[in-house]
Amino acid sequence: LPIYKIKKEKGFILIELLVVVGILGILMLLAVPRYMDSTRVSKLKVFEGNFRSMMFSINSSLSDNNGATAQIAGDIEKMLKASKGNPGGATYVYDPGTLTLTATLPSSNFRGSSDYVLTYHATTMKVTQSPNPIPEGATVLVQN
Repeated sequence: LPIYKIKKEKGFILIELLVVVGILGILMLLAVPRYMDSTRVSKLKVFEGNFRSMMFSINSSLSDNNGATAQIAGDIEKMLKASKGNPGGATYVYDPGTLTLTATLPSSNFRGSSDYVLTYHATTMKVTQSPNPIPEGATVLVQN
């Protein structure tokens, strides 16, 4: 009678590898949309944070300089350089004639149909936001 030795094989069989790849695929399907949402919301928060900082800078400059507006444009320029330009393609425009700061975030940053625009009127100390309703994840900044 011949004696056969049972040889132990090392490694994984194809089915085991397919199961692992399938589980990893399902995990990726769950993780990627959450990651994309978190980056979208973080762009909105950075945009709003920069706008608030500039808004407070305008108020501080006006109160420190007895209403003189010469320093404000320079302060905003310094803030933009500190934030490394315009994150997310946002633009910030200050009009010294009307004491108005307008910030625009392109809709490509938050899956919107139109750009997200924040406007601060320093003379009335009011903020306006558009579009209405504001993008999902954005903070209501309108003051009554």
